Amino acid sequence: MTDAKSTRVFLMTLLTMLGMCGIVVLCSLSPLSTLGEHANQFGDSGMFSALLGVAAPYLVPGILLASGFWAAKIVLAVVHGVFFLGSAAVGITAFILWQTLFSAQPDAAMIGLLLCCAATAVLHIVWFPMAFLKEKR
Repeated sequence: MTDAKSTRVFLMTLLTMLGMCGIVVLCSLSPLSTLGEHANQFGDSGMFSALLGVAAPYLVPGILLASGFWAAKIVLAVVHGVFFLGSAAVGITAFILWQTLFSAQPDAAMIGLLLCCAATAVLHIVWFPMAFLKEKR
């Protein structure tokens, strides 16, 4: 690590990656996993490949950033922007489907999914000033 700011940015990147992985797992546990023939079921190989597809875009530039390659921050900004849109879209879509198809029946996985989507979207937003604003000395 080059400095304390890079360490904080890297840790926030790991936290947002865990949030996105949580969204994948909670989607596979929720009633959404019953929709469509290609939906990920919990513990299925599709879920694990989705987790790898979520983790890789965070980890590769995150490791480069941790090793001092400053341009990786720009790549991470693109990754965070795309996954922010993804977490917001999953949250909105899950809420609409929950209200229409599942009659808003109480479901812990669905509520957890909505909370995880909201928290992950907030973490993505917080990442940008943490990564790009200069610290006051």
